[in-house]
Amino acid sequence: MSRGRKAGIVAGIVVLIIAIGVFVLQTAPAKRYIFSKVEAMLAQSSGIDLRASRMNYSLGRRVFVTMDDAVVHSTQAPDLPALAQADHVQLQLALLP
Repeated sequence: MSRGRKAGIVAGIVVLIIAIGVFVLQTAPAKRYIFSKVEAMLAQSSGIDLRASRMNYSLGRRVFVTMDDAVVHSTQAPDLPALAQADHVQLQLALLP
C-alpha cells in the first residue's frame, strides 16, 4: 500500500471520528451532561448558580446556545434575590474567526 493511500485512509478515519463526536454531542443525554458540567464549573470557579428548565445548543463554526427559564443566583448569598432572570436566552459564540 502506498504512502498516499495510507495518508488518505488515516485522514478519512480522523474525519469519521470527528463526525461521530459531533453527532454524539448533539444528543439529548450529552447536552444534559454538558450543561450539568457547565453549571458545576460556574458554581465552583465563579460562584454563579445557573439554572434553566431547558438548554439547547448547536455546534458549528458558530455555537448557538439557547436556554429557557434561566435564573442566575450567587452561591455566596443564595437567600438574596436572583441576579438575573429571563424567560428565554439566546447566545451566539464564535469559535473560529
